Amino acid sequence: MAQDWDRGVELELHGIGKYRTVKSTDDAARQLMGNWPKPDGKAFEAAVRACIAALERTRSRALAEKARQAFIDAADDADIYIRSK
Repeated sequence: MAQDWDRGVELELHGIGKYRTVKSTDDAARQLMGNWPKPDGKAFEAAVRACIAALERTRSRALAEKARQAFIDAADDADIYIRSK
């Protein structure tokens, strides 16, 4: 289950002017495990753990929101421009 978020997170990924809107915990996990620019550090690890926890308990809106915030924190830590949160 994708576990859609109430609000997507629009990021500049894979180059200047190349925006992507991440709308679910599943999509966030795929982005983190794909070609993430800083695949280490506490923020990255916390985001991966939060996404896994949320995906394991698909009916938990609180865990989905925690995963969303952890994903935003990991993007900030990786110096990814966030156009909208």
